Amino acid sequence: MEALKKYKIDLYNLSQGEREYNFEFTDDLFTHYGNSIIKKGSGNIKITTTKSETLLELGFTITGNIELVCDRSLDLFNFPISIRKKLIMKFGDEEDAGYTGTDITYIPLKSESINVGQLIYEFVGLEVPIRKLHPRYADQVDANSDDELIYSSSQTAEEREKSVEKIDPRWDKLQQLLSDNKKI
Repeated sequence: MEALKKYKIDLYNLSQGEREYNFEFTDDLFTHYGNSIIKKGSGNIKITTTKSETLLELGFTITGNIELVCDRSLDLFNFPISIRKKLIMKFGDEEDAGYTGTDITYIPLKSESINVGQLIYEFVGLEVPIRKLHPRYADQVDANSDDELIYSSSQTAEEREKSVEKIDPRWDKLQQLLSDNKKI
């Protein structure tokens, strides 16, 4: 929890209107969550809050680098991130607290503070590409491009057997022994 204390925004003393917060994220944010695909990273976070009587609007601007492992070579490389997200939090009753809809997150009316560390972690985690390639492979054409069919299971078992070439006649004898054993 120590790593997340610096991402705390005090709601109790937050006046209505707009306010800006600046944070930095480092490796400790990712190590706090343990089994993350991201182990290291650093960058800056600018959060703009707009508070009204019933809503709190958060605007996130996150820039920096995260360290990823290349899927092809297993080399480490820095992946640049630039994130802009908006989140609306609505003050509500205790039973509404914790509910997260598609656009609005509810927080208890009497909350003194919120911790945006988990949100930052999730926003950065969503920026990790499915295919993580070192920048030196960016210009290379992949042999398995998206347009190429890699596997098709439309062939029936009989068609597959016919298409297989007979390599060695001894295999026929072994197949015959195997089928004879099944009959017994």
